[in-house]
Amino acid sequence: MRTRRTRLSVVACCVASHIIPEIMASFAHKLIDSLYGLTPSASSAIPVLELLSDTSDIHQFHKFFDEKQFSSVMSVIGNYGNVNKFSPFVISSMQRTAMRWYIRAPEAKRTAIKDSLNRKIEQVLSTPYTVLSGEAILNSNQVSRQPSGDGRQVSGALFTLGAQPETPPIVESSAAAITKSEKILSEVRHVMESFFKSPVILEVQGDADFPPSLREASHEYYYLNDTIISVRTLVDGKILDREDSYDNVFMESGKAEIGFTTPQQSPSFLEQRRRNASAVQGASNRRGAVVNGEKRAVDDCLATTQASHFPPRQRITSLSRMPAITFTQMIVRHAHGKTCWTMRSLDEWPEDFEKTSSIPPPASSLLHHLSTMNGAVKLGQKGKEEDLQRSIRILDTLPAMDLHQVGVLYMGPYQSEQKEILSNIYGSECYNRFVKDLGEPFSLDSEMRNTGLILGKHGTYSYNYMDELSHIIYAVGTLMPNLEEDPNFNQKTKIIGNNEVCIVWNESGVNFKYGMLFKKFQQSAVEIVPYGLNHVLVQIHAKKEVCEWMAMKRVLLPIGRAPSVVRKLTQRLSVASIMHNHETRSSGSENDLPFISHAILRLRKISDIKERNAER
Repeated sequence: MRTRRTRLSVVACCVASHIIPEIMASFAHKLIDSLYGLTPSASSAIPVLELLSDTSDIHQFHKFFDEKQFSSVMSVIGNYGNVNKFSPFVISSMQRTAMRWYIRAPEAKRTAIKDSLNRKIEQVLSTPYTVLSGEAILNSNQVSRQPSGDGRQVSGALFTLGAQPETPPIVESSAAAITKSEKILSEVRHVMESFFKSPVILEVQGDADFPPSLREASHEYYYLNDTIISVRTLVDGKILDREDSYDNVFMESGKAEIGFTTPQQSPSFLEQRRRNASAVQGASNRRGAVVNGEKRAVDDCLATTQASHFPPRQRITSLSRMPAITFTQMIVRHAHGKTCWTMRSLDEWPEDFEKTSSIPPPASSLLHHLSTMNGAVKLGQKGKEEDLQRSIRILDTLPAMDLHQVGVLYMGPYQSEQKEILSNIYGSECYNRFVKDLGEPFSLDSEMRNTGLILGKHGTYSYNYMDELSHIIYAVGTLMPNLEEDPNFNQKTKIIGNNEVCIVWNESGVNFKYGMLFKKFQQSAVEIVPYGLNHVLVQIHAKKEVCEWMAMKRVLLPIGRAPSVVRKLTQRLSVASIMHNHETRSSGSENDLPFISHAILRLRKISDIKERNAER
């Protein structure tokens, strides 16, 4: 009963933070102190993390926090980092909540609160996990020993009072499950540590476009510290079409080809003389001074002298005198996105170009020093270059932010059939105002990636919302046209029904039920029912297993507060639905890890690329 009251109290605070955020901000210090003293349990984990996640968006709530309060928040979050006790959904919520609060903290205090989180996680991991609570464990002095029925005495510590524990015990023989938990925690901590160093998630964009006349001269990949670094060099196609090599300046003796000259061997150091030394030498000492009727200087004569201790070498003379503009593209792919730099060589050679004694190294040498660093692995196996390129392209399709695609539908008066609901191309005034407050409009012909919306088939524009960690794209049914060649609204069904979550604005007067729309897709829904002109009832419809991962399932709100609450509910419901679908399809193997976040999906893909394509 006490656990239930605690859970309801935390949920009530969460609702109050949405309805009266200014008033809740005045109790910020008191609330954090209460959460800090709360004993972590499986039943309170999700409500506490939802409360902390919601209050992180209230500026007044943490406006006057000092280092102590921020550290207390991180300690509360770290209490739920025990992968052996809490579900992957709790670990996923812990990761997102910690990253949100880290962004809110002033830069000068971030190191301290990061250390506070790490210490708390280490503490909860080092504490032995006890199945029974302290109140439930009874020692042999409190409970007398009972006969076992076969003449043996059974210790009283085996008998407990009260309900069963909230979380089943971890069986020692299940080594695979423990190993999987350790992998999940390692991934989560790595992603958080990487984010703490650079608290920015970069959108994964396409590579830079180059003129069609440029061709790739070299492309190298390295794996280092869970990142893939690549350097790509492009030059004019005419340069690559030459028979000489772009990277190799010298060739072995006896392999002269067209375009190469064989200069005479260089003289020894003692034979080198300055040009003004020719003034004191007689004509008889100038061997080869006249060649083909032309006089030659002393230094030029000496330059043609053969020296027996220098082996003959051949130098490419065409490349050393031909200016070539090169483009160098350096790309760093990591869990939190992709960073790309493009460098271009000089258009004109500098005035002192004739003084240079060697050709600059190719741009691929930017990566050569990586091979000597600990953990650096060069990627690419002979004959499997295309496999590596394909894996890199797949990695670039994975978003770094948590991407949520959410459908939005309007149920008009007396509508209950799916075809009637999909046919709506407009809604009520309250519905239109709600949709506009969900996010910012964007054109479907823009370069925004991973929207799934097609210009024409799905209208001309839609709405999206983006914060520091997540990106929500709304597929609004009333903004999509009704096509004559699509009387069954298959285009709307494909784009809206394939989403994990759908928002349903219900003005039909009919009770909405789970499975009323898109029965084959089994998607979750957030229903919004207007109550008068100023309030709405927001409630969740999903599978029982998914609803158990949601603390706030039903709430009555002022209509102005509804968009922000619905955004948070759709994000959590989307993650819960993805994780539940993964559990139903899971094979149970050690390598079949659950979904935690899109950043961790990228991290796993990077590790997989390294394992499959490491140079051997």
